[in-house]
Amino acid sequence: MSHTHCTDPGIALLWIEIFGVRRMVDPTQTLRSIVGNLRTVICPVLSGAFTIAPAASFSFAFNPEDMLERLRDQRIVFVGDSLGRNQWESMLCMLAEGVQNKSRIYEVHGQSISKVVGELIFRFEDYNCTVEYYRDTFLVPQTRPPPDLPENVTSVLKIDHVSWSAGSWPGANVMIFNTGHWWSWEKIGRPGGRFYMEQKLTTHSNEDAFKIGMKTWASWMERNLHPTTTQVFFRSFAPVHFRGGSWNKAGHCHEEVKPFTDEEVQQLQQVPWTNKLIVEAIDQNIKTKRSAVEYVDITTSTNYRSDGHPGLYGNDVKVNGFPPKNRQDCSHFCLPGVPDTWNELLYAALLARGQGVWGKFV
Repeated sequence: MSHTHCTDPGIALLWIEIFGVRRMVDPTQTLRSIVGNLRTVICPVLSGAFTIAPAASFSFAFNPEDMLERLRDQRIVFVGDSLGRNQWESMLCMLAEGVQNKSRIYEVHGQSISKVVGELIFRFEDYNCTVEYYRDTFLVPQTRPPPDLPENVTSVLKIDHVSWSAGSWPGANVMIFNTGHWWSWEKIGRPGGRFYMEQKLTTHSNEDAFKIGMKTWASWMERNLHPTTTQVFFRSFAPVHFRGGSWNKAGHCHEEVKPFTDEEVQQLQQVPWTNKLIVEAIDQNIKTKRSAVEYVDITTSTNYRSDGHPGLYGNDVKVNGFPPKNRQDCSHFCLPGVPDTWNELLYAALLARGQGVWGKFV
């Protein structure tokens, strides 16, 4: 794990939006207000020491012991791209704070966290619960092309098929999905990839293909979700903060030392086109199971956190030195940092919904 080895002292203090209610702590005060009240801990599942703020500094009082007790004998599953892994790693570290004997937390297959591992399952032995991550960048399968296709087609994205990770979805108690960052020409079209539907190549635009892919995902939920035992959250697009270019064209963020102002957000940040299509897919295709599926907007609040990315520290600078400016990481977020806020919102949303054990005193 390389992209989150940095400290973000602005953890969890920014706009809060849940169920339409907004609350704000002045982001310009973030660094000054808590930097003198930090402590360093070791996250047992990630390498390195991390500086964190105490719970009193959080906008929501996340209680790892309480959450673990509610997750006893259950599965919490994250499915998505590397920003989904970013949130999953955050959840692991936050929950680990509630376990005294860290050796009781382990990956069930003995694997280390890596961006090349597509399935990671950490068990919290004392609670018999698992915190799982499945790398599924599109939520629909990208495969080698059938042999009858032209040679210049190197891969196909089957937008009318549910993805491989769906085999692990049944039986999960809490599920968090995300996608969007890979739905671009650079990730799909340029290497020779094409969209594939009804056993043939298509000429859909990225947006039209995404809409079909989200309908495929939502239709699976409508058919297979058990709303009495499973709660589903679809997290919105996590904003990037590149200046002077995109991720592969000299974009950078190393100069960002405080959150954006309202004016900077309005000038520099755009509304992701994926968010609207995700909401439409949920509303139009999930009818009888709709009460168990929630869209979570983290885009609005995260737009402000230009200061939360690894930037120059996207790789281990002690080993590799500083990366060229055109390879800065202004997409993922430091841990501790912004993803902790997403998980605080998730915890608050589960308590607010009050389904099953989440509505009881434990």
